[in-house]
Amino acid sequence: MASTNTANLAAATRNLVVEQGSSVTFNFEPSRDGNPIDLTDFILNMQVRRSFADRKVLINCTLANNKLVYTNRPLGKFRLSLEPIDTSELNFTADELEAGQIEAVYDLEISNPITGETLKGVKGKFTILREVTRV
Repeated sequence: MASTNTANLAAATRNLVVEQGSSVTFNFEPSRDGNPIDLTDFILNMQVRRSFADRKVLINCTLANNKLVYTNRPLGKFRLSLEPIDTSELNFTADELEAGQIEAVYDLEISNPITGETLKGVKGKFTILREVTRV
């Protein structure tokens, strides 16, 4: 049974663009009907993959590895923070080298370990623009 503060939460689509080898932060504030969602008992997990069918995870983001951090749990606010190392070591395929970018996908799960409820909070394209300057 879904808890009342999260029932019928549909995943929002938000496309993200990251420059390879750069630090980047994205802020998130999931809501329902314009109202903040209390995420006090929820954990966050996000994965970036080249495609939905790809078994290999390009970037794994969790609260435990500090890539996802709550900024205000009762108001459902959190941020995604990536450091240069998260993207600088990615290997581009020949087609991606030619295009100058990796076109990947991601989604973020919001789950409550107490109730077992899992929701998709946000999803979309995750584009990694190839860097030219490397040290």
